[in-house]
Amino acid sequence: EPKKALSTETGASIQSKELIVEALDAVEISYSADGGQTKKIKLEPDQIQIIKAAKNIKLEVSDGGAIDIIFNGEDQGVPGKLGKPMQLSYP
Repeated sequence: EPKKALSTETGASIQSKELIVEALDAVEISYSADGGQTKKIKLEPDQIQIIKAAKNIKLEVSDGGAIDIIFNGEDQGVPGKLGKPMQLSYP
Protein backbone atom coordinates (compact mmCIF):
# COMPACT_ATOMS: atom_id res chain seq x y z
CA GLU A 1 0.00 0.00 0.00
CA PRO A 2 1.51 3.37 -0.99
CA LYS A 3 2.48 5.72 1.80
CA LYS A 4 0.54 8.96 2.00
CA ALA A 5 1.99 12.21 3.28
CA LEU A 6 0.49 13.17 6.60
CA SER A 7 -0.86 16.68 6.64
CA THR A 8 -2.08 19.08 9.25
CA GLU A 9 -5.23 21.20 9.17
CA THR A 10 -3.25 23.96 7.45
CA GLY A 11 -2.26 21.60 4.64
CA ALA A 12 1.44 21.65 5.58
CA SER A 13 3.06 18.31 4.93
CA ILE A 14 4.87 16.60 7.78
CA GLN A 15 7.06 14.70 5.33
CA SER A 16 9.68 16.27 3.08
CA LYS A 17 8.75 18.76 0.37
CA GLU A 18 8.84 17.78 -3.29
CA LEU A 19 8.71 20.28 -6.13
CA ILE A 20 8.43 19.13 -9.73
CA VAL A 21 9.23 21.73 -12.38
CA GLU A 22 8.12 20.82 -15.90
CA ALA A 23 9.46 22.95 -18.75
CA LEU A 24 6.87 24.02 -21.32
CA ASP A 25 9.56 25.93 -23.24
CA ALA A 26 13.33 26.39 -22.92
CA VAL A 27 13.97 27.92 -19.51
CA GLU A 28 16.78 28.46 -17.01
CA ILE A 29 16.16 27.85 -13.34
CA SER A 30 18.21 28.40 -10.19
CA TYR A 31 17.15 26.67 -7.01
CA SER A 32 18.23 25.95 -3.47
CA ALA A 33 16.80 23.51 -0.94
CA ASP A 34 16.83 24.25 2.79
CA GLY A 35 19.16 27.24 2.33
CA GLY A 36 21.84 25.12 0.69
CA GLN A 37 23.99 25.84 -2.34
CA THR A 38 22.19 27.34 -5.35
CA LYS A 39 22.16 25.14 -8.44
CA LYS A 40 21.54 26.41 -11.96
CA ILE A 41 20.15 24.27 -14.76
CA LYS A 42 18.63 24.69 -18.22
CA LEU A 43 15.53 22.75 -19.18
CA GLU A 44 14.22 22.08 -22.66
CA PRO A 45 10.50 21.60 -23.41
CA ASP A 46 9.02 18.48 -21.71
CA GLN A 47 12.02 18.04 -19.40
CA ILE A 48 11.37 17.91 -15.67
CA GLN A 49 13.42 18.69 -12.59
CA ILE A 50 12.50 17.20 -9.22
CA ILE A 51 13.67 19.16 -6.17
CA LYS A 52 13.34 17.68 -2.68
CA ALA A 53 13.86 19.45 0.64
CA ALA A 54 13.12 18.96 4.31
CA LYS A 55 11.91 22.53 4.97
CA ASN A 56 11.87 24.94 2.04
CA ILE A 57 12.71 25.43 -1.63
CA LYS A 58 13.64 28.70 -3.32
CA LEU A 59 13.38 28.92 -7.08
CA GLU A 60 14.28 31.57 -9.66
CA VAL A 61 13.10 31.10 -13.23
CA SER A 62 14.04 33.02 -16.35
CA ASP A 63 10.45 32.74 -17.67
CA GLY A 64 7.54 32.23 -15.27
CA GLY A 65 5.23 31.31 -18.15
CA ALA A 66 7.49 28.53 -19.45
CA ILE A 67 7.09 26.13 -16.53
CA ASP A 68 4.38 24.11 -14.82
CA ILE A 69 4.75 23.48 -11.07
CA ILE A 70 3.65 20.46 -9.04
CA PHE A 71 4.24 20.85 -5.30
CA ASN A 72 3.75 17.82 -3.01
CA GLY A 73 1.58 16.13 -5.64
CA GLU A 74 -0.71 19.11 -6.25
CA ASP A 75 -0.62 20.77 -9.66
CA GLN A 76 0.04 24.50 -9.08
CA GLY A 77 -0.15 25.35 -12.79
CA VAL A 78 1.90 27.98 -14.60
CA PRO A 79 3.11 30.45 -11.95
CA GLY A 80 3.80 33.54 -14.07
CA LYS A 81 3.50 35.40 -17.32
CA LEU A 82 5.29 34.38 -20.51
CA GLY A 83 8.65 36.09 -20.85
CA LYS A 84 8.75 37.43 -17.27
CA PRO A 85 11.41 36.18 -14.82
CA MET A 86 10.21 35.43 -11.31
CA GLN A 87 11.17 34.13 -7.88
CA LEU A 88 9.19 31.47 -6.04
CA SER A 89 9.50 29.95 -2.60
CA TYR A 90 7.78 26.96 -1.08
CA PRO A 91 7.54 26.38 2.66
